[in-house]
Amino acid sequence: MKPITIRCSSLPRAMVCAPSVLGDGINVKQRNEAGPEGSAGHEAMTAIVSGQEPDLDAIALKWGVKRAELGRLVWYGMKAWEQLAPSFAGGASEQQVVFADHRFPFGLIGHVDLVTAPAAVVHGADWKFGRLDHDYYHQLAGYTACIMSVYPEVETVVFAVVWCRDGQIETYTFTRQVIEGWKAHLADQVTKRHSEYVTGEHCAYCPRSHDCPAIRSAARRDAAVFLEDGALEKIQSSLGDLPAAELVNLFRRVKVIEALAKNARESIRNVVRVNGPQDAGDGTELAIVEQAGARVIDPGKAWETLSARLTQAELAQITEISASTVDEIVAKNAGRGNGAAAKRELAEALERANAVTQGRIEKMVTRRKAS
Repeated sequence: MKPITIRCSSLPRAMVCAPSVLGDGINVKQRNEAGPEGSAGHEAMTAIVSGQEPDLDAIALKWGVKRAELGRLVWYGMKAWEQLAPSFAGGASEQQVVFADHRFPFGLIGHVDLVTAPAAVVHGADWKFGRLDHDYYHQLAGYTACIMSVYPEVETVVFAVVWCRDGQIETYTFTRQVIEGWKAHLADQVTKRHSEYVTGEHCAYCPRSHDCPAIRSAARRDAAVFLEDGALEKIQSSLGDLPAAELVNLFRRVKVIEALAKNARESIRNVVRVNGPQDAGDGTELAIVEQAGARVIDPGKAWETLSARLTQAELAQITEISASTVDEIVAKNAGRGNGAAAKRELAEALERANAVTQGRIEKMVTRRKAS
């Protein structure tokens, strides 16, 4: 097998299903919401790490993301950076790393969000703007293999994964001995499992999902299960009797089906948008139409009218305050160089007034068991 180059970001998938990174032909990448948010968040955190104050309005506009959501993600990133900063003196952002060794049937390439200068112990950080439901161990091991291959003085690499959406930090420590074993495992995966397709949650955004024989087979199987008469009723009535492992497996299959269906729906939408209504042949057609959306009231223009009709308590019920927008206004009013201190003072004052609560949402995810 000829040597291949694997992107470190693809390693979690490669370790499960080698053909997903080894196949020839066209790779189709699926766009997802986390992509633009991740790009915007990375740009903002790169500025923060370098001691600058990011222009979140401009960044949100550039990447086409919601300003309030970006502000929330970056706020968590800033809180995490306050903890991590002492370990990253002299750290460099957005560093390309490469591994190439003729003894192995693969090469590696990646971009590390933040890494310190070569030393016996190196610290790295990776900003994540999705949800905490993926394992990035192999991606970080790939980064470490690249770093250690170039700098023989590096004996240990400590990576912090910062989950900006969940406000959590995970830490991984890699020694040179661990990485040597990991490289042998990856080599075995590439050479011995190059034709062994494995389906699972990783299939949803695999660039080879459009022509993967395993996905086609699994889709036919799942379609048969879900589309037969009374299938949903049978599944729902028996869920409580399923063993835990089977229940989790069913959940994973449903997630893949949901993702593939969402991608198919968007592809169909694009065809209709470009080519116009599509005749179904039964007297109906598939078309894109404009409908009235939700009413949006401009607070500035409506305030005088509303305040004449509602009490202060009632106004409070209908008023939504964006914490990130408040922070931006306070920072702007404080002047250059004083924004961070002004935002900290505001946060402390709001907490003293018991004006801030941290909302929580429930999301079902599969995650690693606590050790």
